Order: sequence, then C-alpha cells, then structure tokens
Amino acid sequence: MTTRQTRLVSLLFLLMLIFAVTAEAATTTITQNNTSGTLRMTLRGHAHELSNFSAYGATITATCANSDGLCKLPDKKAALIILAPAAGGGAAVLSGDVRSFGVSSADIKYAQRTGSDWGTETSTVPSAKGFFKASITAGGVTASVTYGINAITVASGIEHGSITAPYVAAVNAVVPLTITPDNGYELDTLTPTKKAGGATIQTTTDANGNQSFVMPDEEVIVIATFKLKGTQSPST
Repeated sequence: MTTRQTRLVSLLFLLMLIFAVTAEAATTTITQNNTSGTLRMTLRGHAHELSNFSAYGATITATCANSDGLCKLPDKKAALIILAPAAGGGAAVLSGDVRSFGVSSADIKYAQRTGSDWGTETSTVPSAKGFFKASITAGGVTASVTYGINAITVASGIEHGSITAPYVAAVNAVVPLTITPDNGYELDTLTPTKKAGGATIQTTTDANGNQSFVMPDEEVIVIATFKLKGTQSPST
C-alpha cells in the first residue's frame, strides 16, 4: 500500500468513526483490503417506530413497529415512566425510553388539588407546599403521578451551630440535613419532628456521616442541640 493509499484509508476510518458516533443505534461493519487500499463500511441505524400506546398509572408503554430486525428493545416494547420529585420538591422526572417517545421534561404538566378538584394544568414546576399531579402525554395517552410537598422548618434558637434543610420536600423523599457546628462544638441531638402531632422522625446516617430523614405526609420541624467537643450531654 502506498503512502497516499494509507492516508486515504486513515481518513476514511476517521470519517467513519465520526459518523458512527453521531448515528443513533448504529451498527457498523468494516471490511478493509490491505492490498488494494480500499475500505468498505456498512452503517445501519435503527429508529423506533412506536405504536399501540397505552397508559397505566405513571407508565406509558408502546410497541416498536419497525421491521428492520435491528430493534434492541426487549420484546420490542418501550416504556416511559414519570416519577415524583425528590427532596426539595422541584420538577418531576422522566425515566425509561424517554428519547424514543420524543418527549422531555419541558412537556410535563402540573396541577394542584384543592379539595376534591384538580386545578388547571400548567408547565410551571410547583415550589410551594400542597398536593400535586405531574402528567406526561405521548401517543395520545397520559401517565401521571401524584405527590405532596410539605414545609420543613429548622427550629429557631439553636446555639453553637446550625442546621440547613430544604424549605419543602415531597412526601416519601429522602431529606438531607447539613450540620455545621461552631468551632470547638459537635452535634449533640438531632430531632426531626412532625409539626402537627409532635412525633419524632427517625434519622439515618450514611457512611460519610451525613444525616437524613424520610419526609412524612405533613410539615416537619427540625430541632438540634450542640455541645462542646469531648463533653457529655447534659442530663435530663
């Protein structure tokens, strides 16, 4: 192979790689002839052609009707799932074969329930406390998830340190707590409490020492005390 042929082959390889990376679901077959310096590339891409849409609860399912034999979906079935926001409220989350359904988080609609009625749907992400529904529509069907957002308050008057928590959180979300002792102090007690009934909420500590709790279906107040390092807690 001449130097010119070698350069040509290298250039073709480079173009092939660029094209392969940008082609969705591409299957590439390369055949090279070192004698003649030729490069044969076969690039085949599969695009899902979804049909038979159905919705159940928070999930939309559909079937890929493309008969090219390249579909990698299990049983040619695609699923789109809408999930409630995590701690701190925020936007609902889309999961599953999102790209195949041609939707994004911008297509999610929200409504707030007042009494037994749902309000007007809007694209605005809820940021206040309340009970909400997030919905996504694809293929003429709609999936939705309902969730509550409740307020979290850190008690006033905490001395020798501070506790930081989200202002609101979705029910059943894991709520992280940021604990910052003053110099020379350490956390003594940490007590998230249901604001209405006063019941204590159990906290969890991960491997890095970070503490959190699971948001109940009501408002929470977080109470904490700090003590000098190396001292015992005051007796009660």
